[in-house]
Amino acid sequence: MTNTLIRTDGTRLVYDRLNAQDDISTPGLVFLCGFGSDKEGSKALFLEEHAKKTGQSFVRFAYFGHGQSDGDFKDGTIGRWAEDVLAVDASLTPYPEYRGIGLFATHQGANNATIELRNIAPS
Repeated sequence: MTNTLIRTDGTRLVYDRLNAQDDISTPGLVFLCGFGSDKEGSKALFLEEHAKKTGQSFVRFAYFGHGQSDGDFKDGTIGRWAEDVLAVDASLTPYPEYRGIGLFATHQGANNATIELRNIAPS
């Protein structure tokens, strides 16, 4: 089911989320789509099916200017999209349900994953 995360600037990001089964202790999964793609791509849907089968929590979302999320793609920036990842992490992947996060990324999503890891890694 598609939901909406409202960023602090009022921008809506659309996402889908699966909650983990109670007896699952593996990390939650977050899919970061590629440049110009959205949460409805074949890789995102494949990982969602995997999460359903394994009982893992899962989030897939569309960045600013992608898919059904607010904004115009041409107004997006790498920094903006990386901030979207941080907002999704902070709002949609609460511990302990995610018990660590498995970030799965393609293309631009891999760059955003690297930025995310730099921001959440202990100093």
